[in-house]
Amino acid sequence: MLKLSKAVQRDQACIKEAFRDLVHVDREWSQDRTALTAEFVWIFEYYMIAEDLAVAPALDYYEGNGGERHPNLCHNYDLVNQELKQLYDLDPTAESWEASARAIWAKLEPLIIEETVTDLEEMESSMSDFAEKQAKKYDDVKKLLQKPYGDQGRPDDRKLLAMLEMPRGDLMAAIGVFGR
Repeated sequence: MLKLSKAVQRDQACIKEAFRDLVHVDREWSQDRTALTAEFVWIFEYYMIAEDLAVAPALDYYEGNGGERHPNLCHNYDLVNQELKQLYDLDPTAESWEASARAIWAKLEPLIIEETVTDLEEMESSMSDFAEKQAKKYDDVKKLLQKPYGDQGRPDDRKLLAMLEMPRGDLMAAIGVFGR
């Protein structure tokens, strides 16, 4: 069965690839940059929702009630969401666009490394059965998120902006994961 760390690493690789594609497109290709920005934002949103519903509870369970990792993940999610919305609204031909994208990545990359190397690998080594169940939940959540958007797995601009502006708890309720 798929381990949670492997499912998360697979999606982290997609985020890294989307970021590389995003910063390597020429500024003059504003349509491509706009589409790649939407792609990057959606891949990250998709990942964070699945992580909030599968990874954070596993970390809480591993750390015991009152663990610090889940609140940190929620806080980081909200901060990055705000920055992604600003990037999404920024003109892709603006001089500051690439610097903004790289600043977001500079915050994301250490979080990704810390989560994979420290949190997930330690957790899985001590609770393999629970981690396997959470890996299945992680993939199930991603499938649930994919359904409203079709094969491409991306919402249109209006839906994407609504997701970025919505508080995390409200977003979870809106997709039917839990009520508020």
